[in-house]
Amino acid sequence: MLKKYNQPFIWTLYVSDFCAAAVSWLLAYYLRFYGPGLVYSEAPPIDWYIATAPVLALILSASYRFFGLYDTRYMNSARMEAKKVLKASLAASLMFLGLVFVYGLFNCSRAVFVIFLSINFVLMESSRAFLKAALKHLRSRGYYSRKALVIGAGPLGKRVGREIRKSVMNGMDLVGYVDDGIPAGTLVAGRPVLGRVDETRDILEKMGINEVFVAFTYSDLGKLPYILRKLKNSTANIRVVPDIYWADTLNAGVEKFNSLLMVNLVESPMCGWGEVAKRMADISVSLVALTITAPVMLAIALLIKATSPGPVFFRQKRMGLDGNVFEMLKFRSMREDAEKETGAVWAKQDDPRATPIGAFLRKTSMDELPQFFNVMMGEMSVVGPRPERPHFINQFKDRIPKYMLRHKVKAGITGWAQVNGYRGNTSLVKRIRLDLYYIENWSIVFDLKIIWLTVFRGFTDKNSY
Repeated sequence: MLKKYNQPFIWTLYVSDFCAAAVSWLLAYYLRFYGPGLVYSEAPPIDWYIATAPVLALILSASYRFFGLYDTRYMNSARMEAKKVLKASLAASLMFLGLVFVYGLFNCSRAVFVIFLSINFVLMESSRAFLKAALKHLRSRGYYSRKALVIGAGPLGKRVGREIRKSVMNGMDLVGYVDDGIPAGTLVAGRPVLGRVDETRDILEKMGINEVFVAFTYSDLGKLPYILRKLKNSTANIRVVPDIYWADTLNAGVEKFNSLLMVNLVESPMCGWGEVAKRMADISVSLVALTITAPVMLAIALLIKATSPGPVFFRQKRMGLDGNVFEMLKFRSMREDAEKETGAVWAKQDDPRATPIGAFLRKTSMDELPQFFNVMMGEMSVVGPRPERPHFINQFKDRIPKYMLRHKVKAGITGWAQVNGYRGNTSLVKRIRLDLYYIENWSIVFDLKIIWLTVFRGFTDKNSY
């Protein structure tokens, strides 16, 4: 894989970050107790701080890796990297501080932690900037740099070229393209077309190409066997970029199935240990939520029975994971025969079908509380795309691109679209876009962020009715 060429640099970052954390920890101790103008007759012994420095550094290294600080895709943006450093450092420090107090290792100064976070941020960012500048200098002189050529200058080839030029940390220099349909010398995305496809081998030898990216469009794939025959004696690394962007993809990737090499177009990210972790989180959060809201739910049930005839709960068929239909629970907020004459319709503002307490329940989202029972039964998740009724899905699936991809994960009580204000009568296209972003970027940390935003921003919304 391409990332193997970055391993020496990544390991250098590991060592540099580890040393920066250990030095920052000891320097924070010194500044706290022996800094200018400070005199402490009974400063805590430094032995404890020396002993715990490698422990803190290891926790920080794990946190940096978890937050993607060793992923070269995120090293091109100094601002993004700085934000990740702050988040990772704070998370690791809180974890370490919790361990210290839980196990009563020593009476650690909170001021040391504050100083440590500041020093470590400066040291880490400075050391990383220096290492990146050094690597850039070495590559400008020809060290650790690899020349790349893209075969095919169509839309896919242009996209490959842009990605190569954008990923400066990969150490690849895009020298140009070869293409049968574009004259030599024509600039494509800032790089020249060097010749025709049948001239590829001569171009490789002449320019010392190390990396070849075959980026034919779907209609030109018939040329692939010819190209591979032409390059069979080349020493360059050859990579074929599949033209799958015309398809509705979700978590697309390549894997081996026994002796077969397969391209996955649509696959749920929540499988294996990810699925287990999400299920455990769902059960834990639901148990806590049901315990805390039990008195509120009892009061709501009594009010519903007292103010309108009919059952307390309303069961409605919704579509969930893999298109399976389940009955979603809600507190009944409308009269029992609300859709008898109209059939399935969207709720609207000041809906005359609402019961005396129903409008309040819908505005505050309290009618959704019974869905924690759906989560406990495994039909829903706490976080995920909101489930829709099959009747409406049949209207949307052919009209809204990629609509059905949202069913590759369990439906949720709350979701990324909802905390960003897209609920009720809002843009379905934007809602689907946010749902798919959540699925593509799913993690337990992302789930916790959405839960926090749901609680922090409250359950009310101007589009809830």
